[in-house]
Amino acid sequence: MPNSSEDLINLLKEKRKELKISQNKLAKKIDVAHTSVARIEKGTINPTLSIFISMANELGYDLTLTKIDENDKIRKWN
Repeated sequence: MPNSSEDLINLLKEKRKELKISQNKLAKKIDVAHTSVARIEKGTINPTLSIFISMANELGYDLTLTKIDENDKIRKWN
């Protein structure tokens, strides 16, 4: 399971390559500049949540939020 934003972006990048979709084609599908996709994948910029969700959806993923157990949350802060 991905543990960081970098892991999530790498997951999407690998899926894009696996599907043989160019950065340019993905950019057109989600209505952003090709350079934006390239910079996101390179890690030089962070995508907005809406762009991240669009990229994920286009590549066959859905974003799901899971509630954290309160006891686990408290332990992390202590």
